[in-house]
Amino acid sequence: MQKVTILIPTYNRPRELHRNLNYLRSVENPYPVIVLDGSKEEFRDQNRNIAASFDNVEYPKITEENLHFGRRLWFACQELVKTKYVVVVGDDDFLIPAGIAPCADFLDEHPDYSCAIGNTKCLVYTERRFVRGGFVFQDRLQNRLILREDSFVQRYTRLNALCEVGCSPLFYGVRRREQAAEMFQYIESDMLLSAVEKTSNVLTCIFGKVMGLNVEYDIRDYSCPTDRSPQRNDPVTYLSEKDMRKLRPIYARYLKAKENQSDEIVEYVLDQFVKFPLPAMESFQEILVVPASRMQLLQEKVARFAGYQISKYFPTIAAKMYGISYKTILGLRYAMLRWANFKGI
Repeated sequence: MQKVTILIPTYNRPRELHRNLNYLRSVENPYPVIVLDGSKEEFRDQNRNIAASFDNVEYPKITEENLHFGRRLWFACQELVKTKYVVVVGDDDFLIPAGIAPCADFLDEHPDYSCAIGNTKCLVYTERRFVRGGFVFQDRLQNRLILREDSFVQRYTRLNALCEVGCSPLFYGVRRREQAAEMFQYIESDMLLSAVEKTSNVLTCIFGKVMGLNVEYDIRDYSCPTDRSPQRNDPVTYLSEKDMRKLRPIYARYLKAKENQSDEIVEYVLDQFVKFPLPAMESFQEILVVPASRMQLLQEKVARFAGYQISKYFPTIAAKMYGISYKTILGLRYAMLRWANFKGI
Protein backbone atom coordinates (compact mmCIF):
# COMPACT_ATOMS: atom_id res chain seq x y z
CA MET A 1 0.00 0.00 0.00
CA GLN A 2 1.27 3.47 -0.90
CA LYS A 3 1.99 6.04 1.80
CA VAL A 4 1.17 9.16 -0.24
CA THR A 5 -1.89 10.50 -2.08
CA ILE A 6 -1.60 13.13 -4.81
CA LEU A 7 -4.21 15.92 -4.71
CA ILE A 8 -4.84 17.91 -7.90
CA PRO A 9 -7.08 20.95 -7.40
CA THR A 10 -8.37 22.21 -10.75
CA TYR A 11 -10.46 25.15 -11.90
CA ASN A 12 -11.82 25.60 -15.43
CA ARG A 13 -8.76 24.05 -17.11
CA PRO A 14 -9.62 20.67 -18.64
CA ARG A 15 -6.69 20.88 -21.08
CA GLU A 16 -4.17 21.26 -18.27
CA LEU A 17 -5.83 18.54 -16.18
CA HIS A 18 -5.73 16.15 -19.14
CA ARG A 19 -2.07 17.00 -19.74
CA ASN A 20 -1.19 16.43 -16.08
CA LEU A 21 -2.90 13.03 -15.92
CA ASN A 22 -1.36 12.00 -19.25
CA TYR A 23 2.04 12.83 -17.87
CA LEU A 24 1.48 10.87 -14.64
CA ARG A 25 0.35 7.84 -16.62
CA SER A 26 3.31 8.04 -19.00
CA VAL A 27 5.81 8.08 -16.10
CA GLU A 28 3.97 5.15 -14.46
CA ASN A 29 2.87 7.02 -11.35
CA PRO A 30 2.11 4.45 -8.61
CA TYR A 31 0.31 6.81 -6.21
CA PRO A 32 -3.46 7.30 -5.91
CA VAL A 33 -4.66 10.60 -7.40
CA ILE A 34 -7.69 12.63 -6.33
CA VAL A 35 -8.92 15.41 -8.62
CA LEU A 36 -10.55 18.23 -6.63
CA ASP A 37 -12.69 20.12 -9.09
CA GLY A 38 -13.96 23.58 -8.21
CA SER A 39 -14.79 24.48 -11.82
CA LYS A 40 -17.88 26.13 -13.15
CA GLU A 41 -20.66 23.77 -14.16
CA GLU A 42 -19.83 23.86 -17.87
CA PHE A 43 -16.35 22.41 -17.19
CA ARG A 44 -17.23 19.78 -14.60
CA ASP A 45 -18.61 17.14 -16.95
CA GLN A 46 -15.54 17.36 -19.12
CA ASN A 47 -13.21 17.12 -16.12
CA ARG A 48 -15.18 14.16 -14.77
CA ASN A 49 -14.84 12.34 -18.11
CA ILE A 50 -11.12 13.11 -18.23
CA ALA A 51 -10.55 11.68 -14.75
CA ALA A 52 -12.62 8.59 -15.59
CA SER A 53 -10.37 7.81 -18.56
CA PHE A 54 -7.35 7.22 -16.27
CA ASP A 55 -6.73 4.40 -13.82
CA ASN A 56 -6.11 5.09 -10.13
CA VAL A 57 -7.72 8.55 -10.40
CA GLU A 58 -10.66 9.49 -8.18
CA TYR A 59 -13.08 12.31 -8.99
CA PRO A 60 -15.23 12.91 -5.87
CA LYS A 61 -18.34 15.02 -5.79
CA ILE A 62 -17.62 18.36 -4.12
CA THR A 63 -20.50 20.04 -2.29
CA GLU A 64 -21.23 23.70 -2.84
CA GLU A 65 -19.85 24.76 0.55
CA ASN A 66 -16.50 23.09 -0.21
CA LEU A 67 -15.88 24.45 -3.73
CA HIS A 68 -13.33 27.00 -2.50
CA PHE A 69 -9.72 25.96 -3.13
CA GLY A 70 -8.84 25.64 0.55
CA ARG A 71 -12.09 23.93 1.48
CA ARG A 72 -11.53 21.31 -1.22
CA LEU A 73 -8.12 20.53 0.25
CA TRP A 74 -9.58 20.27 3.75
CA PHE A 75 -12.40 17.99 2.54
CA ALA A 76 -9.94 15.69 0.78
CA CYS A 77 -7.54 15.44 3.72
CA GLN A 78 -10.35 15.00 6.23
CA GLU A 79 -12.69 12.65 4.36
CA LEU A 80 -11.05 11.11 1.30
CA VAL A 81 -7.34 10.51 1.82
CA LYS A 82 -6.50 7.14 3.39
CA THR A 83 -2.70 7.41 3.24
CA LYS A 84 -0.32 8.76 5.87
CA TYR A 85 0.92 11.61 3.68
CA VAL A 86 -0.46 13.96 1.03
CA VAL A 87 1.06 16.16 -1.65
CA VAL A 88 -0.67 18.92 -3.63
CA VAL A 89 0.21 19.59 -7.27
CA GLY A 90 -1.26 22.30 -9.48
CA ASP A 91 -3.24 21.11 -12.48
CA ASP A 92 -0.72 22.87 -14.74
CA ASP A 93 2.41 21.48 -13.05
CA PHE A 94 4.22 18.13 -13.11
CA LEU A 95 5.09 16.08 -10.06
CA ILE A 96 7.94 13.59 -10.43
CA PRO A 97 6.76 10.39 -8.68
CA ALA A 98 10.29 9.11 -8.06
CA GLY A 99 10.87 12.07 -5.72
CA ILE A 100 7.87 11.38 -3.50
CA ALA A 101 9.05 8.19 -1.75
CA PRO A 102 12.32 9.73 -0.42
CA CYS A 103 10.29 12.58 1.09
CA ALA A 104 7.81 10.22 2.77
CA ASP A 105 10.65 8.01 4.03
CA PHE A 106 12.41 11.05 5.47
CA LEU A 107 9.29 12.12 7.37
CA ASP A 108 8.91 8.57 8.70
CA GLU A 109 12.39 8.80 10.18
CA HIS A 110 12.16 12.41 11.43
CA PRO A 111 8.97 13.13 13.41
CA ASP A 112 10.18 16.65 14.22
CA TYR A 113 9.89 17.60 10.52
CA SER A 114 6.50 18.71 9.20
CA CYS A 115 7.28 18.71 5.48
CA ALA A 116 9.78 17.37 2.95
CA ILE A 117 10.28 18.46 -0.66
CA GLY A 118 12.81 18.01 -3.46
CA ASN A 119 14.23 20.10 -6.28
CA THR A 120 12.04 22.16 -8.60
CA LYS A 121 12.59 23.02 -12.26
CA CYS A 122 10.72 25.70 -14.22
CA LEU A 123 9.25 24.67 -17.57
CA VAL A 124 9.14 27.12 -20.50
CA TYR A 125 7.61 26.30 -23.89
CA THR A 126 5.58 27.70 -26.77
CA GLU A 127 2.52 26.45 -28.64
CA ARG A 128 3.85 27.56 -32.02
CA ARG A 129 3.35 24.76 -34.50
CA PHE A 130 6.93 24.18 -35.64
CA VAL A 131 8.27 23.71 -32.09
CA ARG A 132 5.11 22.41 -30.42
CA GLY A 133 5.92 19.67 -27.94
CA GLY A 134 9.39 21.05 -27.20
CA PHE A 135 10.39 22.74 -23.95
CA VAL A 136 13.32 24.07 -21.95
CA PHE A 137 14.03 24.25 -18.23
CA GLN A 138 15.10 27.23 -16.16
CA ASP A 139 16.58 27.31 -12.66
CA ARG A 140 14.57 30.13 -11.12
CA LEU A 141 13.78 28.03 -8.03
CA GLN A 142 17.17 26.41 -7.68
CA ASN A 143 17.77 26.84 -3.94
CA ARG A 144 16.99 23.89 -1.69
CA LEU A 145 14.29 24.60 0.88
CA ILE A 146 15.91 23.55 4.17
CA LEU A 147 14.42 24.92 7.41
CA ARG A 148 15.96 22.99 10.29
CA GLU A 149 16.30 25.81 12.79
CA ASP A 150 14.92 25.21 16.30
CA SER A 151 12.36 28.04 16.51
CA PHE A 152 9.49 29.25 14.37
CA VAL A 153 11.03 32.72 14.03
CA GLN A 154 14.25 31.29 12.63
CA ARG A 155 12.49 28.92 10.26
CA TYR A 156 10.02 31.50 8.98
CA THR A 157 12.68 34.16 8.53
CA ARG A 158 14.78 31.73 6.50
CA LEU A 159 11.73 30.70 4.43
CA ASN A 160 11.10 34.33 3.45
CA ALA A 161 14.78 34.81 2.57
CA LEU A 162 14.81 31.69 0.38
CA CYS A 163 11.59 32.75 -1.35
CA GLU A 164 13.26 36.05 -2.26
CA VAL A 165 16.07 34.29 -4.14
CA GLY A 166 14.00 31.37 -5.48
CA CYS A 167 13.31 27.98 -3.90
CA SER A 168 10.84 25.11 -4.17
CA PRO A 169 7.38 26.31 -3.03
CA LEU A 170 6.71 24.96 0.47
CA PHE A 171 3.00 24.60 -0.28
CA TYR A 172 3.69 21.70 -2.67
CA GLY A 173 5.77 19.54 -0.33
CA VAL A 174 4.90 16.13 1.10
CA ARG A 175 3.23 16.53 4.49
CA ARG A 176 1.34 14.50 7.07
CA ARG A 177 -2.35 14.11 6.28
CA GLU A 178 -3.50 15.04 9.78
CA GLN A 179 -1.51 18.26 9.79
CA ALA A 180 -2.76 19.17 6.32
CA ALA A 181 -6.37 18.66 7.39
CA GLU A 182 -5.73 20.72 10.50
CA MET A 183 -4.29 23.71 8.67
CA PHE A 184 -6.86 23.77 5.86
CA GLN A 185 -9.85 23.56 8.22
CA TYR A 186 -9.51 27.28 8.99
CA ILE A 187 -9.97 28.42 5.40
CA GLU A 188 -13.38 29.91 4.74
CA SER A 189 -15.15 30.16 1.42
CA ASP A 190 -14.79 33.96 1.19
CA MET A 191 -11.02 34.05 1.77
CA LEU A 192 -8.53 34.90 -0.95
CA LEU A 193 -6.58 32.03 -2.46
CA SER A 194 -3.40 33.59 -1.08
CA ALA A 195 -4.76 33.00 2.44
CA VAL A 196 -4.54 29.25 1.83
CA GLU A 197 -0.85 29.33 0.91
CA LYS A 198 -0.02 31.82 3.67
CA THR A 199 -1.73 29.72 6.32
CA SER A 200 -0.03 26.58 5.03
CA ASN A 201 3.41 28.21 5.18
CA VAL A 202 2.96 29.70 8.66
CA LEU A 203 1.50 26.57 10.26
CA THR A 204 3.99 24.27 8.55
CA CYS A 205 6.82 26.32 10.10
CA ILE A 206 5.07 26.18 13.49
CA PHE A 207 4.45 22.42 13.30
CA GLY A 208 8.10 21.60 12.68
CA LYS A 209 11.17 21.70 10.49
CA VAL A 210 11.31 21.34 6.69
CA MET A 211 13.80 19.33 4.65
CA GLY A 212 14.67 19.97 1.03
CA LEU A 213 16.10 16.73 -0.37
CA ASN A 214 18.45 16.66 -3.33
CA VAL A 215 16.06 14.64 -5.54
CA GLU A 216 14.01 15.37 -8.66
CA TYR A 217 10.64 16.42 -7.35
CA ASP A 218 8.48 18.68 -9.48
CA ILE A 219 8.34 20.90 -12.55
CA ARG A 220 6.51 24.22 -12.44
CA ASP A 221 4.84 25.49 -15.60
CA TYR A 222 6.11 29.03 -16.22
CA SER A 223 4.40 29.45 -19.59
CA CYS A 224 0.78 28.70 -18.70
CA PRO A 225 -1.13 31.82 -17.56
CA THR A 226 -2.53 31.23 -14.08
CA ASP A 227 -6.19 31.98 -13.41
CA ARG A 228 -6.30 34.37 -10.47
CA SER A 229 -9.00 36.32 -8.75
CA PRO A 230 -8.62 40.07 -9.41
CA GLN A 231 -8.56 40.47 -5.63
CA ARG A 232 -5.39 38.41 -5.44
CA ASN A 233 -3.50 41.02 -7.43
CA ASP A 234 -4.80 43.91 -5.35
CA PRO A 235 -2.06 46.57 -5.37
CA VAL A 236 -2.22 47.16 -1.62
CA THR A 237 -2.35 43.82 0.17
CA TYR A 238 -1.65 40.14 -0.36
CA LEU A 239 -4.16 39.12 2.32
CA SER A 240 -7.33 41.09 2.90
CA GLU A 241 -7.91 42.84 6.21
CA LYS A 242 -10.83 40.50 6.85
CA ASP A 243 -8.68 37.40 6.28
CA MET A 244 -6.04 38.84 8.59
CA ARG A 245 -8.51 39.34 11.45
CA LYS A 246 -9.65 35.72 11.17
CA LEU A 247 -6.26 34.07 10.73
CA ARG A 248 -4.05 35.97 13.16
CA PRO A 249 -5.65 34.48 16.33
CA ILE A 250 -5.22 31.01 14.84
CA TYR A 251 -1.52 31.58 14.18
CA ALA A 252 -1.15 32.96 17.71
CA ARG A 253 -2.85 29.98 19.33
CA TYR A 254 -0.66 27.42 17.57
CA LEU A 255 2.51 29.40 18.15
CA LYS A 256 1.78 29.78 21.86
CA ALA A 257 1.03 26.07 22.28
CA LYS A 258 4.02 24.86 20.24
CA GLU A 259 6.71 27.11 21.71
CA ASN A 260 5.20 27.73 25.15
CA GLN A 261 5.48 31.50 24.88
CA SER A 262 3.54 34.25 26.63
CA ASP A 263 0.80 36.18 24.85
CA GLU A 264 3.05 39.24 24.70
CA ILE A 265 5.90 37.35 23.01
CA VAL A 266 3.52 35.71 20.53
CA GLU A 267 1.98 39.05 19.56
CA TYR A 268 5.45 40.56 19.14
CA VAL A 269 6.56 37.66 16.92
CA LEU A 270 3.50 37.98 14.69
CA ASP A 271 3.97 41.75 14.44
CA GLN A 272 7.64 41.48 13.53
CA PHE A 273 7.88 38.33 11.44
CA VAL A 274 4.40 37.57 10.04
CA LYS A 275 3.70 41.10 8.95
CA PHE A 276 0.30 42.40 7.91
CA PRO A 277 -0.66 43.67 5.47
CA LEU A 278 1.66 41.81 3.14
CA PRO A 279 2.94 43.27 -0.14
CA ALA A 280 1.03 42.40 -3.28
CA MET A 281 2.23 39.48 -5.39
CA GLU A 282 4.38 40.40 -8.33
CA SER A 283 2.83 39.60 -11.66
CA PHE A 284 4.52 37.01 -13.84
CA GLN A 285 5.66 39.70 -16.28
CA GLU A 286 7.32 41.69 -13.50
CA ILE A 287 9.59 38.84 -12.37
CA LEU A 288 10.94 38.01 -15.81
CA VAL A 289 14.55 38.96 -16.37
CA VAL A 290 14.68 41.44 -19.24
CA PRO A 291 17.75 41.12 -21.50
CA ALA A 292 20.02 44.16 -21.43
CA SER A 293 20.32 44.45 -25.19
CA ARG A 294 18.76 43.35 -28.47
CA MET A 295 21.69 41.04 -29.09
CA GLN A 296 21.14 39.30 -25.77
CA LEU A 297 17.45 39.00 -26.56
CA LEU A 298 18.27 37.41 -29.92
CA GLN A 299 20.75 35.01 -28.30
CA GLU A 300 18.16 34.00 -25.74
CA LYS A 301 15.56 33.29 -28.45
CA VAL A 302 18.02 31.21 -30.49
CA ALA A 303 19.06 29.21 -27.43
CA ARG A 304 15.46 28.62 -26.45
CA PHE A 305 14.53 27.52 -29.98
CA ALA A 306 17.45 25.07 -29.96
CA GLY A 307 16.30 23.77 -26.57
CA TYR A 308 12.79 23.19 -27.90
CA GLN A 309 14.17 21.13 -30.77
CA ILE A 310 16.50 19.09 -28.54
CA SER A 311 13.80 18.16 -26.02
CA LYS A 312 11.37 17.27 -28.80
CA TYR A 313 13.68 15.18 -31.03
CA PHE A 314 16.65 14.22 -28.82
CA PRO A 315 15.31 13.36 -25.34
CA THR A 316 18.50 11.53 -24.32
CA ILE A 317 20.54 14.70 -24.87
CA ALA A 318 17.89 16.79 -23.08
CA ALA A 319 18.02 14.51 -20.04
CA LYS A 320 21.78 14.97 -19.79
CA MET A 321 21.59 18.72 -20.42
CA TYR A 322 19.10 19.39 -17.64
CA GLY A 323 20.01 16.64 -15.18
CA ILE A 324 16.51 15.18 -15.35
CA SER A 325 15.74 11.51 -15.84
CA TYR A 326 15.12 10.23 -19.34
CA LYS A 327 11.77 8.83 -18.17
CA THR A 328 10.61 12.25 -17.02
CA ILE A 329 11.68 13.89 -20.29
CA LEU A 330 9.77 11.29 -22.30
CA GLY A 331 6.70 11.72 -20.08
CA LEU A 332 6.77 15.48 -20.51
CA ARG A 333 7.21 15.23 -24.27
CA TYR A 334 4.29 12.81 -24.55
CA ALA A 335 2.04 14.98 -22.38
CA MET A 336 2.95 18.19 -24.19
CA LEU A 337 2.25 16.69 -27.61
CA ARG A 338 -1.09 15.26 -26.46
CA TRP A 339 -1.94 18.62 -24.87
CA ALA A 340 -1.24 20.50 -28.10
CA ASN A 341 -3.77 18.29 -29.92
CA PHE A 342 -6.35 18.15 -27.15
CA LYS A 343 -9.90 18.66 -28.47
CA GLY A 344 -11.86 17.68 -25.38
CA ILE A 345 -13.40 14.48 -24.09
